[in-house]
Amino acid sequence: MWELASDRVVKGRVALLGDAAHMASPRTGAGAYTAMTDAWVLGQAMSQASSLDGALEVYNNDTVERGERLYASSRRAASYFAPEHLAPISPALLLSRLR
Repeated sequence: MWELASDRVVKGRVALLGDAAHMASPRTGAGAYTAMTDAWVLGQAMSQASSLDGALEVYNNDTVERGERLYASSRRAASYFAPEHLAPISPALLLSRLR
């Protein structure tokens, strides 16, 4: 199981929402909630900012901060099910071992 917290969710005028921006263990029960929260935050930012670029920056900052908190929560939840003697392995390393 891998978790993800992006350090940036907006590039130009493209914004990531939901699991594309931050992915947590299913044990957190946060999947649909975070996607809906992302949509709401983006909508609020767009309705309150004076420009689209300003709204996207507000959205990015909020989403990255929430993603970091979700990632920490997800790591705690997932750690209850991981063997203590095994260190986490990155997806890149795992895939390199399959070749």
